[in-house]
Amino acid sequence: MSSLARWIGTGTALLAAGCYSVGATPLASDERLARTGLGPGDRVASRLISYERCETADPADHGACESLPEPERFAARLERCLARRLGEARLQSGGAPRYLLEVRARNAEGGFPTGGASGLGWMIGREAQRTTDLEVEVRDARGAKLGRIEAKAYGASGWGVLFLLNLFPVPLIENARTEAAACKAMAGAVATFLEDPEPQKWLPES
Repeated sequence: MSSLARWIGTGTALLAAGCYSVGATPLASDERLARTGLGPGDRVASRLISYERCETADPADHGACESLPEPERFAARLERCLARRLGEARLQSGGAPRYLLEVRARNAEGGFPTGGASGLGWMIGREAQRTTDLEVEVRDARGAKLGRIEAKAYGASGWGVLFLLNLFPVPLIENARTEAAACKAMAGAVATFLEDPEPQKWLPES
């Protein structure tokens, strides 16, 4: 289905709503440098190192990006995602953590103008795709790097105005929840990494 047909079909169905969420596709991978494992009392701490937004889908350098406001709000989201997989007790218990997760977050979005006419009216707008990248460095209590985890999610984030029958403007907004999907994928990958189900398989060759 063409973009125009999709927009018009959505606008006809959502005359009252005008805004809807679409799915985000998550991915995750890891690079292990040492063995890990989680004992009953082991504590895990996380720290958000950076939280930025880029105006292009694939920024060539950090100059194309800017820091986002309210990093504490996103840091709290990371904590909630991790608590669901690792348990709140590991994140809130006292004492020095066995593992420290240093997280760098980036939202990148690129798009292009779109529009056209059909039998139902005409539309103007912008097609776009948003990607959320989370890079996590896993360190032990002494600061030694144990490995790296990368999680991302991508999805549509365009907008438009459909003039139904050339008379009635219908605002349309696609809002892929990439941060939520990337956060969930990151938490799952972190849990698998720390639990280390097959430690020998992931050790570097000597």
